[in-house]
Amino acid sequence: MRIAVLDLGTNTFHLIIADSSEKGYDIVRRKRVFMQIGRGIEDGYFTSQCELRILSVISEFSRQMREEGVEYSLAVGTSAFRRAENAFQILDRILESTGIRVEIISGAEEAVLIYEGVRFGGLLGEGLSLLMDIGGGSTEFIIGNREGFFWRESFEM
Repeated sequence: MRIAVLDLGTNTFHLIIADSSEKGYDIVRRKRVFMQIGRGIEDGYFTSQCELRILSVISEFSRQMREEGVEYSLAVGTSAFRRAENAFQILDRILESTGIRVEIISGAEEAVLIYEGVRFGGLLGEGLSLLMDIGGGSTEFIIGNREGFFWRESFEM
């Protein structure tokens, strides 16, 4: 099955399209766009200019997903979307114009996904490791090993 993952971060939007099988994943396309949407929040709201940039990039991602025959997608918004008062209105516009449903995840959920990605990559052993994801709007710390995580915390910056 061809799948897509969209990570809508405070500084960068990522699109990964991959073929999934019982053996794992083969990446078909990877795209990164520097957005800095955290700077587009004024008085607690995304500015109209920032909203237009968000919609433009997501529309382009949607076009690439159609072009590649994506059957399933998962899109998540992180720190800037958690902070902006008008985030849900923008997500409604994204859904209406592209059909992409974006879920705003909590910092705790973001930390778990970071851990799962590192674990999936085979980078954890039996001993405890401290993982850090220093993002544009939040920083996550996770302590765990290949068996599971034992502590995680997300700090808004």
